[in-house]
Amino acid sequence: MNKIKKYLPTPMMLLAFLLSFATIYAVGSPILQDNDIGWHIAAGDLIRTQGSLPKFDPWSFTGGDQVWYNLSWLWDVVLSFINDKTGIEGLFIFAILCPSLAVTLLLASLRKRYAIGNNALIFMGMITTYCMLEFANARPQIVGMFFALAFHHILHINRPSIASKKSVKLLFILPLLIVLWVNIHGSFFVSFIILGAFGLESIYYRQYKWLARLLAVSAVCVLALLVNPYGIHVIDAVLRTTNSVIAKYIMEWQPFVFGNILGASAWILAFICLSNFKGSNATIADKILAIMWLVATFFSIRNMGFMAILGAPYLASNLPADNQQDKNTKKLAAWINNIKFSPAIMAVIILAIPISYILLPFLGSEHYKYKVEESPVPAIDFIRQNYSGKRILNDYDLGGKIIYESKGKLPVFIDGRAGTAYSEKLLTDFLGFFNLDKDWQQIIEPYNIDVIMVANYSNFSKAYERGSYHDYWQQVYHDKIISIYTKKD
Repeated sequence: MNKIKKYLPTPMMLLAFLLSFATIYAVGSPILQDNDIGWHIAAGDLIRTQGSLPKFDPWSFTGGDQVWYNLSWLWDVVLSFINDKTGIEGLFIFAILCPSLAVTLLLASLRKRYAIGNNALIFMGMITTYCMLEFANARPQIVGMFFALAFHHILHINRPSIASKKSVKLLFILPLLIVLWVNIHGSFFVSFIILGAFGLESIYYRQYKWLARLLAVSAVCVLALLVNPYGIHVIDAVLRTTNSVIAKYIMEWQPFVFGNILGASAWILAFICLSNFKGSNATIADKILAIMWLVATFFSIRNMGFMAILGAPYLASNLPADNQQDKNTKKLAAWINNIKFSPAIMAVIILAIPISYILLPFLGSEHYKYKVEESPVPAIDFIRQNYSGKRILNDYDLGGKIIYESKGKLPVFIDGRAGTAYSEKLLTDFLGFFNLDKDWQQIIEPYNIDVIMVANYSNFSKAYERGSYHDYWQQVYHDKIISIYTKKD
């Protein structure tokens, strides 16, 4: 029994998981509120049904013969399986478990770096949970953060000053992680940024043996990238996402604006207030990664999850050390690190997860599926009942929801797969409509559009309310979030 206890997580780690889970469960967004989760589930269903990856887009009437690069196919299969076995309720719980576990593993990793006190760990747990609220949606980005944390931790414990024979063996895991990563999410390139930061650190300290090992690991990781359905073209798929003409119009690719996202704003404020590059005992690699991901987040809010994970070691190293003379601090340390309390907390966690699942029907579907006032289901049902088989020009944000709710039976014009499924011409044509360019009606004419389905805040809806386009389009449906228009004869 004592041998088993030795491997138990500390009460601090277990409480971090429990509190993160409870926080995200209470205040997180409904899972289908996310614009892309619907097509991720539908993609997994399709792969599981036909036993292979679809080569071309099966859900739109505009995808044509362009190859569909599904960078998250393995994750989609996982989501489909969970949704099939436990329903959307189970998927909601799974979506919360992922960021909660990420916070816990981050704290476990930080405990093995520097002389970080318990108060600093508690602070990092709180602020990281706050950031992770944005990633409680079962999107594959969260898995990329797990892999980034694993890469960072394994490379850290193999630094020449602390490496052991046991830790060196873990370097062989990195290429295996790449094989998983490249089949789950396009953020696999982050692994090479981490390797590069450690390489620069080794050059700075003239640790050339360590540099040679890093280069060897990097070479094997490059080869591991090829173990995916698209081979070397997986790079093309990532570039199609990042360089697409539509990227600058997608919310998650927008530059960071202080105050818009509270979790990231709090993290950056802490970074600004506590940062001390000269006096910090953080390593060179951790300083490089902290600055890189802070800058990357300013350019795109999509990067804030990696900022929270990879910037944490530097930020934690700047937090004040615990006052070891303070009695309360000593008592806290004695309690949260005493593994004799761990079994009881683990029992609470084991009970809390199924209970949280059982409670969902009582909380209502607006807690875990859609907020009532933001649900697209009534509008989608209206289309299915009245315009099934018609060509629908839909908002970018609605595509994934239409695919999920109609089980792929309502062909969409566009959805969140963007450049990985649609040509740049199609995306440019859509933006002509989106921006209401002067000749937008001529631009979309070749697509033979019968119905327009857009959010009320869209440029088209606002223009229609002001009296434009009434000669060509007639509003047939309107609710709190969506309007539908049909083409006049």
